[in-house]
Amino acid sequence: MTFEDWENTLIEPSIMLLITRKTCQDCVIVEKFLEENNHLINQIPVRKISLDNPDSENLIDNLEWIKKEVDVIPFWVLMNYKKRLSTIRGGIKEARNLTTFSRANQFQED
Repeated sequence: MTFEDWENTLIEPSIMLLITRKTCQDCVIVEKFLEENNHLINQIPVRKISLDNPDSENLIDNLEWIKKEVDVIPFWVLMNYKKRLSTIRGGIKEARNLTTFSRANQFQED
């Protein structure tokens, strides 16, 4: 994802952001699932930031929370119009649970 992609992502009402890496076996499984399911989790579109992608380096450098929070991948962020609602580490099951829980409780991360 580039800065331009990021700007477009920020204006979407509900989106899942996936932080991934090519060498992560769990990420490979997640990405295969997403390809087979039109890049949706519980009808929420998924966008990806790959820690390996040279086009993403500037974006990653400017999003301090990635360096502070992303210690285990796959890492998911549920967002709504620029705001991070919640995060979770794990696979598809955890991502589905995140979207279900967040929709039910409508809480927002500080």
